[in-house]
Amino acid sequence: RSLFEKAKKDSPTIIFIDEIDAIGCKRNMDSNNEKDQTLNQLLVELDGFSSKSTVVVIGATNRLDLLDEALLRAGRFDRHIYIGNPNLKARKDIFNVHIKNKPIHKTVDIESLSKKTHGFSGAQLASIANEAAIIAVRNNKRKIDSYDFNAAIERVVAGLEVKHPTVLKKEKNIVAHHEAGHAIASKLLNSDLIQKISIVPRGQALGYVLNFPDEERYLLTEKELYNKIIVLLCGRAAEKICFDEVTTGAQNDLKKATNLASNMVCNYGMSSLGNMSIDETHIRYSMDSINKEIKAIMEECYEKSLDIIKTNKDILVDVASFLLEKETMDLEELNVIFKKHSNLSKTAN
Repeated sequence: RSLFEKAKKDSPTIIFIDEIDAIGCKRNMDSNNEKDQTLNQLLVELDGFSSKSTVVVIGATNRLDLLDEALLRAGRFDRHIYIGNPNLKARKDIFNVHIKNKPIHKTVDIESLSKKTHGFSGAQLASIANEAAIIAVRNNKRKIDSYDFNAAIERVVAGLEVKHPTVLKKEKNIVAHHEAGHAIASKLLNSDLIQKISIVPRGQALGYVLNFPDEERYLLTEKELYNKIIVLLCGRAAEKICFDEVTTGAQNDLKKATNLASNMVCNYGMSSLGNMSIDETHIRYSMDSINKEIKAIMEECYEKSLDIIKTNKDILVDVASFLLEKETMDLEELNVIFKKHSNLSKTAN
């Protein structure tokens, strides 16, 4: 009440309420009475403006679905503005803001950095700029170069590099083949552009493939979603083909692949259930049929993953051997191996 009184007295003013769902949550029988009183007073104040005072009220939330209906009706918070992750131009502008007061090497290409960070939030871009500066200082550099920015992207995406890891030789061999499986599938299916393949442990991951889309994409076709699932399952397929066993290393891959398959069935209408979107209320009543559809997609993609690995096992072994020796591989080095095997097949023919 006192906030709005002060705002009216000093008008024109703007009241900005961050995380408004903390006080504007839906009311029910179990609601906290004190919180309800706060919401009720906010509703009263939103209705109580006179033409003499100019007060604009803005609220921000990540959970619009939690807000009380009375708060969203006409005359109150009736204008909803979605703020998503920045597009290519916005990412360039954000990078330029965060490098303004930093010594940047002339070889740093902001355009390239912006393309590599598709889907990143503004906070992640700020973190990349700061991490790049820290990495440059650690390496006693006077200016931040492209290497520092690429290392910072890895740090933000994959986590901290584990110093002096105690990974068994057998496990390292499995990880190398697992990541090689992801890489060759991504290359063959043109799923995403590969930036780096690594078996250097970061965070909880023993290895990873760092990739990014070759262009700004907002829509994906059914085939592209299938290809993404195939790429995710090719790590496990590589383990199965090369070692005749599977490991726990595919945990995160399976989680991502299952989530994609679930969205295809429940949200995108890309299954035999037809062109329908299934909301949370109906999911519980259709769980058996939904699970059946998800399993069918996963099994079909896994079979294709096995075929890719069997057909390209020679390339897989070469990539894995390179990783075991060097620990990391970039796109150019991967292309060299593919070209070598392409020339071998032409010679054989």
